Amino acid sequence: MTQPHDPRVPESGVERPAAGTVLVIEDEPQVRRVTSMMLRRMGFDVLEAATADEATGHIESRGLEIDLIVSDVVMPGVRGPSLVERLRARAPRAGILFVSGYPEPSAPDAAILARHHFLPKPFTPDDLARAVRRALAG
Repeated sequence: MTQPHDPRVPESGVERPAAGTVLVIEDEPQVRRVTSMMLRRMGFDVLEAATADEATGHIESRGLEIDLIVSDVVMPGVRGPSLVERLRARAPRAGILFVSGYPEPSAPDAAILARHHFLPKPFTPDDLARAVRRALAG
C-alpha cells in the first residue's frame, strides 16, 4: 500500500516549511510568479509586491501576520535591503530572505545582507525550501 504524498516533502526528500504568510517583493513578474508558486506549494499564503509602494501597502495592512519577507536585492528605484529595513519596523517578527542574481552585494547593501539570509538566483524549489526554513528559524 502506498502512502499519500506529503506536499511539504518534495521528491528530493528536503522537508519544506509548513505554513505562514510570506511577502514576496520582486520587480520581475515571471520571477515573482514562480517564487510565489513555489511558496504556495510549500503551504504558505503569499502576498506579492512588484514595487516598494505595494510592499508598504501589504505591510501596513497585514504586517503583524507576515512570517517571512522574501525580497529581491536590486529593483528599479529602490534597494531591497533598505526597503526591508524600513518595512521591518511594521513586521517585527518576520524573517528575512534576500534573493539576487548578482553574486556580490554593493557596499551599501553588504552590511544589511550580512545580518540576514541570502539565496542566489536562479534557485530550485529545494533551494528555496532550505533557505526559507533557515530564515524562519532565525
